[in-house]
Amino acid sequence: MAFTFAAFCYMLTLVLCAALIFFVIWQIIAFDELRTDFKNPIDQSNPTRARERILNIERICNLLRRNLPEANPVRMEETRKRNALMLQVLKDAAETNDNIARGYGSQK
Repeated sequence: MAFTFAAFCYMLTLVLCAALIFFVIWQIIAFDELRTDFKNPIDQSNPTRARERILNIERICNLLRRNLPEANPVRMEETRKRNALMLQVLKDAAETNDNIARGYGSQK
């Protein structure tokens, strides 16, 4: 299947349309900012707002770190067991030609 000139023109048109839509949205936002004359506190070098943002970033990082499985030994062990069971299922699937997905859910 050859890459024709029509296909190239179609792809170029899609890219140009996406670029034009982006620039229209960018222009609307730019004119709206000129109208409202919004000044960002970070751009104005307001240290209180900058400290507040840094504290929020630290809080988010601490929450993410606390909820990782490595932080809780019990949760880490559950994750290891689940991974071992999944690996065993994949090994069983590789060794057989049967559809074992139906067998695991309906075991009695």
